[in-house]
Amino acid sequence: MRFGQLSSLFSCFAWKQLTAVEVDPNASNGHEFNSSQRLRDILGDTTRKPSLGNPIPARFVYFSDENDEVVESEGTLSWYDSRANHKTRTEWRLYYTDNSIVGREGKARAGDSIIIAFKEGISSATVFAAPASSTSENQLRWLFGIPENRELTFGTSVVSDTQSVDISRARILEAAGIEIPVEDDTLLSRMLELFGEGFPSTAKFGSFIRSEVSNVTPADGADKAIMSWMEQEEYAFRVLERHVVNKRLESRFSDVDDFISYSLSVHNRRKSRAGLAFENHLSEIFRFFELSFERGVILEAKAKPDFLFPSKRCYYDEGFSNELLTLLGAKTSCKDRWRQVLAEGVNIRDKHLITLQPSISSDQLEQMRSHRLQLVVPEAVQASYPQVERDGLWTLERFITMVQEKQFSGGIHLNS
Repeated sequence: MRFGQLSSLFSCFAWKQLTAVEVDPNASNGHEFNSSQRLRDILGDTTRKPSLGNPIPARFVYFSDENDEVVESEGTLSWYDSRANHKTRTEWRLYYTDNSIVGREGKARAGDSIIIAFKEGISSATVFAAPASSTSENQLRWLFGIPENRELTFGTSVVSDTQSVDISRARILEAAGIEIPVEDDTLLSRMLELFGEGFPSTAKFGSFIRSEVSNVTPADGADKAIMSWMEQEEYAFRVLERHVVNKRLESRFSDVDDFISYSLSVHNRRKSRAGLAFENHLSEIFRFFELSFERGVILEAKAKPDFLFPSKRCYYDEGFSNELLTLLGAKTSCKDRWRQVLAEGVNIRDKHLITLQPSISSDQLEQMRSHRLQLVVPEAVQASYPQVERDGLWTLERFITMVQEKQFSGGIHLNS
C-alpha cells in the first residue's frame, strides 16, 4: 500500500451513536458526549480543559451522501472528572465546544454516528460524524474497522500497525481534510525529467504510470490492473502536485483572493484528473481484451456516456440488435451521480456503472437495482461491502466477459 499506515495519523479512536441529550438543545444544552469506562481507558485520568490551558484541539467534520464536500469546524474537547470534589464518586465526562457540526445549530442529529480519532498522546482529535445507515457512515466504519452494530456508549480501539491506507481509504481521509504524507524523491526526479515543472496531460501521465507498474498487466487480471494503476496514479500525482504547489507557495500570492483561487484550482484539478485517469486506464484494459468501444460519444439529448460498446454507428443502426449494446458509466465515486447514467443511451435497457467507491449503502444499492443499473466494483474494493451485498456486485472481469460474449455472438471485432 503506497499511502502508509493509519497509525501514522491516529493512535486510538472511539465511536458511538449519538443520542438526543448529546446534540439536541431541546433535550439538553450540556455540550457533552455520554462517556464510558472504555473511553476513560484511552483518555486516562489527566484533566484537559480550557481553564487549565490544555483542552484537546479538535476538528469536527460532517459527511453526507448528498454533498461531495464535507462540512467542517474547529473547536476543542474537554475531559475531566465532574465530581472531582466528591470523596468516593468519579464521573469523567467529555465536553465539546459548540460548533456547526455538533451543538445548538450543528448538522449532527440523534441517531447519527460519530468517530473521535485521537493523535498520539491525545495531542489533538478529529471528530467524524455521518448519518446512520448512510454510505458515509459505512465508509467511516470501514476505514477504522468498526463493527456494524451500533452502540449508545463509547466503544474504543487502538489503531493497529496493520491498518494500511490504500487508495480508497486515502480518499476518505482527504475528503475530511486530512492530507496523506507522500514523498518519493526518486519518483519525483523521474517525473521532473519527463514532464518538467508542470502537469502533463492525463494521457501522458497514465502511460507513464503503466510503465512504472511494469509488473502488473491486464493479463494478471483486469481488477488487479485497474487498482494497481489507479493506486500508483494517485500516489505519483500527489508527489508531483506537492512539488508544484510548494514551488507556487514560495512565490507568494498577491492577496487572499489569489490564494483562495489557487487552492480551489488545486482541489478541482485533483478531482477532474482522477476521473479522466480512471477512464484512460479502463480504455487500456478494454483494448487489451480486444473489446470494440467508443468513449464519450454524444447520443440523444446530448447525453455523453463514458463508454459505449461497440460503437455509436451500431447504436443508431436499426438492423443492429439492442441486446448487443452495452453502456458503462465510470465514476471514481458516485454519490447521487449514478442517476446520470440512467438518462444515457435510451436504446439500452440494462446499464452498468463502474466505481471505486467503497461501502455504498444498502438503500442506495437497492435503488440502483430497481433502476436496472448494474454496479461494477473491482474485487479489492468489494471487500468493503457487507457479504450480503457482494453477490449483487460485478467485478470488472465479469463485465469484460459479458461484453466479450456479446461481441463474439454479434461477430464484432475490435474497432469494427
